[in-house]
Amino acid sequence: MHKANQAMTIFPAVAIMLLLALPVQAGTLRQGRGFTLMDAQAHAFTLADVVPPLEDRAPRMAAEAWLRQALAEEGWQVRIVARTPDRYGRQRARVLRKDADLATRMIAAGQARVGFDIPDPARARALLAAEAEARAAGRGLWAGWQPLAFADAGAQAGRYGLVEGRIQRVETHKGHVFLAFGEDWRSDPTGFIPAAAVPRFTGLDALAGKNVRLRGWIEEKNGPSMLLVQPYAVEVLP
Repeated sequence: MHKANQAMTIFPAVAIMLLLALPVQAGTLRQGRGFTLMDAQAHAFTLADVVPPLEDRAPRMAAEAWLRQALAEEGWQVRIVARTPDRYGRQRARVLRKDADLATRMIAAGQARVGFDIPDPARARALLAAEAEARAAGRGLWAGWQPLAFADAGAQAGRYGLVEGRIQRVETHKGHVFLAFGEDWRSDPTGFIPAAAVPRFTGLDALAGKNVRLRGWIEEKNGPSMLLVQPYAVEVLP
């Protein structure tokens, strides 16, 4: 393994997960759905599995300050989990030490939310538990947090969030599943599960009549809409 002060090595394309050289630091905040991190050679990446609060200035600044302080500690290593870069040239990565996972710490501190598409169920459960504890304690972005009714989420289009409501019915069309939160599809909230993701879910028909919490990016498509690709993004409430 290369030492921290050596240049980052570009591994062969056949590698699935890459371990890169350190140190790592927070870069400038860019547009897009995540903070930019950089290694000593200015290779850019973004932290996988989390969504920082980029929409509002105060929580965004607090999260960025927290991240810079955390990365000032020594011993972090970067594991690339998606080689294909985003539109800003950043690869998705996890940042780890022997005793810590940066994403878990960031979520536990209330400085980020769990992303909506984590394919590893065990990792998703661990991060969700950390988020639930931070939310219950009112840490960071969860201070003063109140549930957002899905019916009122249209004004939050373009943002990432948690929405709540009661599913009226579950419909299937061309393999896609629609969780309808009202009677009029032209204006009422809808959760959309694409056909490719449907096999991951179980008991979808049983969701009719249930109060649920959804997580994801809020869109405006004939009323508020949310793309759902992992089962944990649909949480049945008591």
